[in-house]
Amino acid sequence: MSIAGVSSLTAVPQVQGLNSDDVLHWQRFANQAELTQAIAAMLEHEIRFALAERASAWLALAGGRTPFPAYRELARAKLDWSHVNMVATDERWVPRTHPACNARALQEAFGETAIQQSYLVPDFDTNLTPPASSFHASRVLASQPKDFDVVLLGMGEDGHFASIFPNAPALQFDPERVESAHCLTPEPLPPEAPFARVTLSLPRLLRSRQIVLLLTGEAKRNLLEVRRIHRLPIDYLLGACASRGRTIEVFWSPV
Repeated sequence: MSIAGVSSLTAVPQVQGLNSDDVLHWQRFANQAELTQAIAAMLEHEIRFALAERASAWLALAGGRTPFPAYRELARAKLDWSHVNMVATDERWVPRTHPACNARALQEAFGETAIQQSYLVPDFDTNLTPPASSFHASRVLASQPKDFDVVLLGMGEDGHFASIFPNAPALQFDPERVESAHCLTPEPLPPEAPFARVTLSLPRLLRSRQIVLLLTGEAKRNLLEVRRIHRLPIDYLLGACASRGRTIEVFWSPV
């Protein structure tokens, strides 16, 4: 992961004695249809709770294919959407009209609602370099300083979440840093989305009332349950939650 002058992942101290069973609360579903309904119902419940508590809700939502049926189902709920704000957990360095843009996909999923969206990448300007977008993202997040009500994350089979990948610079795995967002270029670039990224930082993702991990498939379930010597990105999220006495809700189905 290319950020000049930043040390490697091995510079981050490992959390000793991590037991994922203490962190992960599993909710298992028979198929993706049941999983979709459960995610939509969970998000609606959390939004209603936030609206009742302080008249607004603040969500960080994953991209990728798996959550979007749930977003479309959620969009059918009768909520005061004008007081709900969302941001993608990570974004590709592409115009908002590009098919790979997470913000575009989120807007389309919630298109019939009045939901508000905050953008990690500014209106695309070819003269603006990707690192400048991390400053833009940090300013956007500073304008919404309260904790998220829900962070919904996916996970790749390499253990990455948001756009925090294996071989990332150490700073991306440090839960004590102050940055809200990072700019990065995955190495190697994923062939399905070969773009630079802006991602919410681990500390900013941790600032949420509820952290939810959405998974499908046996490979990803096994990845979470196996004990490893060498840490993957997801292990740093688990370790940070364990050290804070936090749990992660895992919504999983085999397909």
